[in-house]
Amino acid sequence: MSTGSHTSFERRRGVNAVRVRDGLAHLQVVGLPRESLMPSRLAALDRLKQAGIKIDFLKLTSDGFTFVVDEKMASDAAAALVGTEVMATTGRAMLSVHCANIRDEAGIVGKIAESVMASGARIEQVGDSHDCILLVVESDRANDAAARLRADFGLDGDDAH
Repeated sequence: MSTGSHTSFERRRGVNAVRVRDGLAHLQVVGLPRESLMPSRLAALDRLKQAGIKIDFLKLTSDGFTFVVDEKMASDAAAALVGTEVMATTGRAMLSVHCANIRDEAGIVGKIAESVMASGARIEQVGDSHDCILLVVESDRANDAAARLRADFGLDGDDAH
């Protein structure tokens, strides 16, 4: 095997796939009391669970939390959170930018953000794992952002499956 070849289980370094998950709503729960922040978060999350609302991409904030749900569940999620200040924004998508060993690639997160913003999309939330950056953007800009990422990182478009 030559030095530059890859076996079937290896992925090339850098961005190797971009996927779009459309039909989401981004919800923000804000204004929870500081003196009981964690119990208030847990109570609100329990109300979502009791209502059968499946949430994704949970992020804790200084006075509450944010998450995404299927757009069809946004009003049910807001109703389950009665008694809290909730802001729901529909028409959102999640971009998943897959990148092997992302934490070893200096500047890659900045390049991803720059590419998404250059497409005209506004990034509302970001999360990461060892091999993926997740970004919440407007649905009507998500495919443009994905196309820009693919072009900027030399992907052919077959990565979307």
